[in-house]
Amino acid sequence: MVKSKKYNVENFYVGELYLSFPFITTTVESCSNKKEYLEIMKVDSICKKGAIEIRKGSLGKYFDWDSKRCYEGVLTIFYKIDDKYLSFHNGEFYDSFGEDFCDNLVSLSELLPKVDFIKPTSISIKEAINLFDYLFKKKKSNKIDELCDKTKYQIQDFYVGNLNLYEGFSLEMENEYKKSYQHANLPQKYILFNSDANIGEMYGIKGEEKTDHGSIYGVHDFVVFKSLFLKQPHGLYNLHNYQVYNQGILTKEHFNNKEKVDESHYDMMIPFQEYLENGSVEVESDLITISEALKLYKKVKTNNLKFQNYIKRRVK
Repeated sequence: MVKSKKYNVENFYVGELYLSFPFITTTVESCSNKKEYLEIMKVDSICKKGAIEIRKGSLGKYFDWDSKRCYEGVLTIFYKIDDKYLSFHNGEFYDSFGEDFCDNLVSLSELLPKVDFIKPTSISIKEAINLFDYLFKKKKSNKIDELCDKTKYQIQDFYVGNLNLYEGFSLEMENEYKKSYQHANLPQKYILFNSDANIGEMYGIKGEEKTDHGSIYGVHDFVVFKSLFLKQPHGLYNLHNYQVYNQGILTKEHFNNKEKVDESHYDMMIPFQEYLENGSVEVESDLITISEALKLYKKVKTNNLKFQNYIKRRVK
């Protein structure tokens, strides 16, 4: 691929890449030859080039007892060529099978802003990597906002509440939870990690999954993010991860008052104006841009943090 050439944006994907090494080689010190050393350093090497290590506690690292290999996951950006996926962070091709493999891929275009943003039809490799960095790296997260138009919206169209992000289905095995699927909504979750959304509790809802071999029972996992939303014709647009949600209940209005146990949904919604008043932040106009709304949201968050630190100092 030519770095300066433009490519169809629909062929770019973000997803998980699992790199493996022999189970007996779990530390650099235990390597017996150069090949083993290079295998165990694969994750460290690709992360230095810009990929993001999947945090432990999701399925960032696991063991395959059949192949006797240890797997570590990273989030990276791919380009699809035929049935293979080229990772731009290490220049290697992958598919869904093999000792190293990619999984749970999401089109890059689905992760880009959906309001006040003109989605490009074609981008270069450099532009694709820049978009990946804007979405997933804290120091560059404000760059996405700079690419958006400055349309003004009525302040009553903004809401603050909980996004209950669906993470996947867990099977209960020997009193321990083991993921039956790798992840759900992983890129969307990591964009939220990279934003000013407030991460809250994690919880599960007991449920049932239908398979060809009958029903399996376990837990539907969720993680909560307190977020800023903008009302749209088809649901609530989360301003922190650029996704539209229409499952849940909105105060005084119902886009959809049903909550499915295997889908993301929202709750605990209050008007943005009320949120600002509770945080002692004044607004000069009833018309604001998305960028201005995010700055006001962050100001309340900062004020609350300062107050909490003040209380801690007083208690001491």
